[in-house]
Amino acid sequence: MKNTYQRIQVYLRGNDFIYQLFSGALLLLFGMVTSVLGNQHATAHMGASVPDIFIWGVSSQNMVSYYVGTALTFLIAFGLLIIWKPRAAPFLLFALGAFYLVRSGFIVLNTPGFPEGIVGMETASPFIKKYFFGGDLFFSGHAGAPFIIALALWDYHKIARMLFLAISVGSAIIVLVGHYHYSVDVVGAYFITYTVYKLTQRFFPRAFEYFKQAFV
Repeated sequence: MKNTYQRIQVYLRGNDFIYQLFSGALLLLFGMVTSVLGNQHATAHMGASVPDIFIWGVSSQNMVSYYVGTALTFLIAFGLLIIWKPRAAPFLLFALGAFYLVRSGFIVLNTPGFPEGIVGMETASPFIKKYFFGGDLFFSGHAGAPFIIALALWDYHKIARMLFLAISVGSAIIVLVGHYHYSVDVVGAYFITYTVYKLTQRFFPRAFEYFKQAFV
C-alpha cells in the first residue's frame, strides 16, 4: 500500500498539471466537507434573530425557487467553464476550495437565527430545508462563490466575467428579498471573497499560471 502511494506521488509530481488539478479538487472537497460540518454546528446552535435595518425596509417575498435556481445555474456555468477551459480548472478549484474553507470558519463563529420575515422556508421540501436553509448565514455562499469566479475571470474574459457577476448580484438580491440572509452576510461576502481570491493567487502561483495560459 505504501509503495502504491509513493508511485502515485511520483506520477503526480512528474505531471504538474495533473498534480495541481488533483490538489485543487482535494482542497475543494475538504472545503465543502468543513462547510457541511460548520453548517450542522451553526444550525444546532442558532440563536435569536438580530435587528437589520435593511431587512426591515424590504418587504419579504417567497424566493425559494429563484434561491435554488441561482445555485443550480452557478453549478452548471462552473461545470461548462471547466469543460471549455480545462487548463483553468486547477486554479478555479483552489479558489472555490479556499472560499468554502474560509467560509466554514466564519459559519461557526456567528450563529444568529434567521432574519425576521423569512418567507418560503416553511413550505420548502425537506431536501431544500436541509441544504438551503441551515444556520450558515455569515457569509453568503450564494453571493460569494460566483463572485470569486468572476474575480478570476476579470482580466481574461469579459462575457464569462459578466455571467458570473450577474449570478452573484442576482443571488444577493434574491437572498435579501427572501430574507434568507442578513444584509451584512451579503456585503461581507464580497469583501471576504476578494481577500480569499488574492490569497489564492499568492499561495497557488503554478495553478494561476495554468489559468492564464487557458485564455491566451
